Amino acid sequence: MEQKFSSLAVMEAANHSKNSAMEAENHVKHGAGIKTVKFIVSVVFMSFLVLASCSRDKDEPIPEVPEIPEVPEIPKEIELGISFRFETSEEPMGLRRLNSSDGDLFGVQIMEVPKNHGSPMAYACGVFDDLNNVKFKFVEGQTYNIFVNYFPNAKSILYQYSDGKYGIPFRAMWGHANYKLNEPLYTTGIENQAILTHLMENRIETEATEYASDCPVGTTIRYLGLIKEVTITEETSLEVELKQYMTGLKFRVKKFDEGHIRIEIDQNRYLFASDEEEVTTKSFDFHLPFDIEMGNGQNRDHSAVVRAYYETPSGEIYMLLSSLIVFKRLTYHVFEFSIGELPEGGIGIILEGNQEYDEEPAEF
Repeated sequence: MEQKFSSLAVMEAANHSKNSAMEAENHVKHGAGIKTVKFIVSVVFMSFLVLASCSRDKDEPIPEVPEIPEVPEIPKEIELGISFRFETSEEPMGLRRLNSSDGDLFGVQIMEVPKNHGSPMAYACGVFDDLNNVKFKFVEGQTYNIFVNYFPNAKSILYQYSDGKYGIPFRAMWGHANYKLNEPLYTTGIENQAILTHLMENRIETEATEYASDCPVGTTIRYLGLIKEVTITEETSLEVELKQYMTGLKFRVKKFDEGHIRIEIDQNRYLFASDEEEVTTKSFDFHLPFDIEMGNGQNRDHSAVVRAYYETPSGEIYMLLSSLIVFKRLTYHVFEFSIGELPEGGIGIILEGNQEYDEEPAEF
C-alpha cells in the first residue's frame, strides 16, 4: 500500500513537471510572438516616417546658393604729356622751351566722352607757363576731347585775380576750379567742376568783369587746337596742332585833311587819322570764335556788322558804311574808298570799285 502510494506520488510529480515544462514552453513561445509583433510594428512606423519625410522634402524648394559678387576691376591710370606743333611752322614747340619769365600761358581743357555717346563731361583742366608740366592722368580705355589755347605774352595782357587765376580765356567757371599754375586740376564732384568755360572763346579779360560778354574780342595772336575723341591706351601719344583763328579788317582810305575815322565791330572800337601818304592803310586783327562741333580748323561762317564813321574836328559825325561781314579765318576783309561830299549833301564814302569790300589772304 505504501509502495503504491509512493509510485503514484512519483507519477504525479512527473506529470506535474511535464505540465510545468509545457507551460513554460508555451509561455516562452507567447513572449517571443509579442516581441516579433512589436518589431514588425516598429519597422512599419519608421518606414512611414521616412516616406513622410521624403514627401515633405520634395514639396519644399531647394534654397538658392547666394552668388558671390564680382569685384569691380580698378581702372588703370596712365599719365601722358601733351606736346604741341604749329600749323605753319616746322619747328616743334618743344624746342621753344617756355618758362614763367616768357609770360606765355597754355590753357588745357579735357572732357570725358561717355561710352553711350552722351554729352561730354568735364574731366580735368590746367593753366601752364612751362611745357614740361603739361601732363595729365587718363583712364585706360576711356575716350576724351582735349582743347588747348596757347596765348603768347598773356601775363602782360590779361587781368590776374588775387587768388592767382588769370582772366578770360583762363578764368574758371563760377570760381569753382581754383587752379594753380602748372598743376592739373581734376573734377571731384558736381560742386567742383574742373572746367575753363571760356577757354576757346574769342574774348579776353583785361580788367575784372562779371560777364564774358562785357569783354572785348581779343586782338593779339593766340593759337587754338583740339584732339577730338582720342581713346587712351599705353601706346597713345598726344600732340595738338595749334592754329591761328585770326581774321581782320583792312582799310585803304585816300588822304583826307582833317578829322578821323572810327570803326566799330562787336565791343571793339578803332580810331585812325589820315597819314601823310596819299593812301592811309590800317588793319585791325581779332579772333574768330572756335567752333567746337566743326573741329580744329573747320569753322562755320561767323558774321558781324562793321560800322565806319567819319568825325570832323568840330565833332560832327557821319556814318560811312554799315556792312554785314562773313569773316573767314586767316583772311583780311578789305575796304577801299575815299571820303568826299555826296551829291545829295553831307560827307560819305566814294567806293573805288563796284563792291563794298574785297578779301585777301593774311598772315598774322
